[in-house]
Amino acid sequence: MNKANRLLEIWLYITERKNFTNRELAEKFNVSSRTIQRDIDELSLLGVPFYSVLGKNGGYQMMNQKLLPPISFTEEEIISLIIIYKQLLQYEDTPFTFEIEGVIKKLLNQSTKSLKTKLEVIEKHLYVEIPKRNEKAPFLKDIFQASLNQNSLKIDYESVNGINSKTIFPIGIYSSNGFWYFCAFEELSNLIKVYRADRVKMLEINHNSISPELSLPSVKEFVNNHNKFYSINLITVKMKINKKSIRIHNSAILDFDKINWVDSFWGELEFKIPNRDIPFLVSHLTIYGNNIKIISPQYVIKELINHLESIKVIYI
Repeated sequence: MNKANRLLEIWLYITERKNFTNRELAEKFNVSSRTIQRDIDELSLLGVPFYSVLGKNGGYQMMNQKLLPPISFTEEEIISLIIIYKQLLQYEDTPFTFEIEGVIKKLLNQSTKSLKTKLEVIEKHLYVEIPKRNEKAPFLKDIFQASLNQNSLKIDYESVNGINSKTIFPIGIYSSNGFWYFCAFEELSNLIKVYRADRVKMLEINHNSISPELSLPSVKEFVNNHNKFYSINLITVKMKINKKSIRIHNSAILDFDKINWVDSFWGELEFKIPNRDIPFLVSHLTIYGNNIKIISPQYVIKELINHLESIKVIYI
């Protein structure tokens, strides 16, 4: 192993340890103690965060701040990272706001003038818009950290019924349509629910984790297959839907890929939805006008008619 590769391997090795000794590294990398000492001195000059510990059982102690070895990027990779990170900064809050800004600054500082010029040209011809939301989510990072640490939280959450206190076990956060959401197991209902992060008005961390009775999924598993976690009170909804509706709005509720097309324009869609989400569904369907027609169940049809009547009455 040449010196450059050995320095990199030693760097990675000691980064995963709280302490290490000259002898340990010499045996690990099969070189002399004198060679290892020169390597340690070079790593120190490079800024690797460790310090020497004197005494019989001394050696070296890693500091809490981990510094990984440098990574080489191509110009295209640097441009891709900067563009992606800048899209995230469109959010009012992110779990890593300051870290993202720091990464962009470091990448730009290490970039050539020609790369910066190329980036400016690309940004004139490429823009990914995230819906602008003014709602702030000051507890977003705390919620995310609690999901990583498996801590339970006591929160005050604002809904249409007012502010209520809840004890929850966060699974993770996700973004949709410009808002930050989080999935959490709620202790009182014994269910996994979805919450808007900006509606959390107070948060208190309980460092003693709770033990939910069910096996908790990852946030991705829950978002993509949330209905399977509501095995009770699921309603099967059938509807006619045409191709114009797909152009009107790309729905997060209706999976257009599962439409069974019966002709060149009309198709049928069948899906399951928790009974508690029916009011939201019928409200959502109004944006499609006469391009969607519910076939069954009759209960949902009546809910939609009642919703339309409640809209009509304010104009009479």
